[in-house]
Amino acid sequence: MTSLTRRRSVDAGDRQQAPRAPADDVPTRTDGGRPGCLALRAAGGHRGPVKPPICQVCHVRFRPDEGGLVEFAMRPSDRAWQARRVKGHPPWKAWYCRDHLEAARARSHLTIDAATSQLDDAR
Repeated sequence: MTSLTRRRSVDAGDRQQAPRAPADDVPTRTDGGRPGCLALRAAGGHRGPVKPPICQVCHVRFRPDEGGLVEFAMRPSDRAWQARRVKGHPPWKAWYCRDHLEAARARSHLTIDAATSQLDDAR
């Protein structure tokens, strides 16, 4: 009975993940795979959880190269969020599919709430 227990603990130790490379050394994917987190890290040094690319307007999921991330004007709550250095997806940025990307970029001078309201009304 002891040998089975010992064997399981050795197997569990063999399955440990390799250490991750520092974020600065993470390459972008060029093989057509899902770039997701790798592309965001390489582009902007993002180190927190990544919000998946789902259009803010039509809620369709897409690959990051089929749309874009738009940064809007920051609200006071966004500045407070940034000052706390919270990891994760910034609340003033949102994903848009290629059908809604240009309209969202045209409203990037607005806050995300105002822009989303206008985009929903135009839909």
